[in-house]
Amino acid sequence: MKNIFYIKNILIILVLLFTKQVYPQTPIINSFSPQSGAVGTVVRIYGEYFRLDTQLEKPPASYTGIRFGDYIAMPIIATSTYIEVPVPQIPPGYYRIWVFNSNGGTESVTEFNVITPPQPITNIAFLHGFGANTNNSMWQYAQGLFNQEFITNYSTNNSYNGLASISQTASTMSSTLAPYNNTVVVAHSMGGVLAREIKRLQGSNSNIKALITIGTPHTGAPIIAKTQANLGTVTTWWLDDLAQGWFAYGYNWDYAVYNIALPLLANLIDILNSFFDPFDLNSAAAQDLRPGSNFINTLNSNPNATLPAATYTIYGQEDWYSHWRLADTQINGYETGDGVTSAMNLISYYSFYSYMCYDEADYYFNKYLWSGDPNDLDLYYYWSYVGNGFLYGSYALNTLHQQEWNSYLVGETIPIEQVYNHNPINDAFIPTFSQAPSFIASDKKLIALHTNHLEETSNYESLNQIRTALQRNDINLPRR
Repeated sequence: MKNIFYIKNILIILVLLFTKQVYPQTPIINSFSPQSGAVGTVVRIYGEYFRLDTQLEKPPASYTGIRFGDYIAMPIIATSTYIEVPVPQIPPGYYRIWVFNSNGGTESVTEFNVITPPQPITNIAFLHGFGANTNNSMWQYAQGLFNQEFITNYSTNNSYNGLASISQTASTMSSTLAPYNNTVVVAHSMGGVLAREIKRLQGSNSNIKALITIGTPHTGAPIIAKTQANLGTVTTWWLDDLAQGWFAYGYNWDYAVYNIALPLLANLIDILNSFFDPFDLNSAAAQDLRPGSNFINTLNSNPNATLPAATYTIYGQEDWYSHWRLADTQINGYETGDGVTSAMNLISYYSFYSYMCYDEADYYFNKYLWSGDPNDLDLYYYWSYVGNGFLYGSYALNTLHQQEWNSYLVGETIPIEQVYNHNPINDAFIPTFSQAPSFIASDKKLIALHTNHLEETSNYESLNQIRTALQRNDINLPRR
C-alpha cells in the first residue's frame, strides 16, 4: 500500500510540474515595427518567451510587463511570441522597448522614436495655371463648393502672372502663402509645378503640408514646342478630311485644294502662330515648362524636396464627348448638352451623304455590268470617290483627329483602336506620363475620366477626385 501511495504522490507532482507553464529564460525581442510614431501609435513586437503579468500566478511586485524606457505601457494583444501595444503618454524622444516575464526583462536593440504628432491641416490654397489671365476665377466655383463641405481657418484663391518665370513667381508666392501654416495646396496645370517650386524654396520648414495637382506637367509639357511646329499641319489635316466630300464633287478642285490651298493654310497658321504668339508660347513660363528645361530638370533632380508626403496627382483623361462638351461651354457659357447633340447630328449628316453616294455608285456599277458603257464606270468611280470623301469627314468628326493631335501636339502616342472606340486618353494637353510621373506613388494617382484639360477645375469627375484626396488619412481636412 505504501508503494502505491508513493507512486500516486509522484504522479501528482509530475502532473503539476508539466501542466504549469514554465518559461526557462527572459524574453527575446527579435524586432518591432514601426520604428517611430506619435503617442497612441500601435507598435507590433515580435520575439519569444513573452510573458505578461496577467498570465503569472504570483507576479513579483516590481513586474511591469512592457515599458518604453521607464514608462509603463498596456498591451492590446499579447501572446508568447507577439505583442501589440500603443505608445503611452510620454514625451517625444528615443526609448528602448522592454518586455518582462517572470524571469526578468529584455530591452530592444534599437530605439523607438516617439515623435510630435503633425499639426492638422487647416488651410487650403488654390493655384491656377499657365496664361496671361491673372484672374483667379477658374477656382471660384470649387473654392465655394469646398468651403461649404470642409472646415478651414483660411481659404485662399491666389492670382499671379501666369506668364512670368516660374521660379520668380514662386519667390513671390512663397511670402504670400507664408502666413498660412499647415496648408494643402490644390493646383491646376502649371500651378502644380509652381507649388513644388515654392516648397523647394521654403525647404524643410515649408508650410505646404499637402499638395493636390490636377493636369500638372510634372515632367514638362511637350505641347508648347510641338504647337509652334505642328499646329498648322494638324489643323489642315482635319479640315482636309472634313472638306474631302464637298470638294470631291469637282475633280478640278483636287489639285488646287490639296496641293496649293491646304499647304498654304498650314504655313499661314504656323507663321501667324509664330509671329503673333496668340498662345504665349514664347513667354518665360512656357519656356520653363518645356521638357528638359533647366527649371524642369532642377525641379525633378530631387523630387522629395519638392513634394510633401501627402501628394496626390489627378490626371485628366478625356474622351470624344469632352471636346464637344467643352465647345458647348465655351459658346454658351455653361454646358447645355447642345454640343454633343450638334456633333451627333453632323456625324449623321456626313454618314448619310456617304451612304447615298455609295448607293449611287452601286447603281452605276450594276448599270455598267449590263451596258458596258464606260461612262457608267466613270460615274461609279466618281460616286465612290465622293462617298469616300464624306466617310473621311465622318471619321474626322468622330475621332477629332485625336491620334494625330496626341502624336504631333500632346506628345503621346495613342493606338488608333483606342481613338475609334472612344476610350479615355490623356486630357488633350498634357501626356499622362507627365501628369502622373513615376516619382509619385501609384496609390496617390487619381483618374478624372471624361475630363478635358480646360475644364479640370470645374468638371464633376475632377472635383470628386479632389474631394477624395482631401478626405484621405494623410490630409484629412475636417468636414462640416
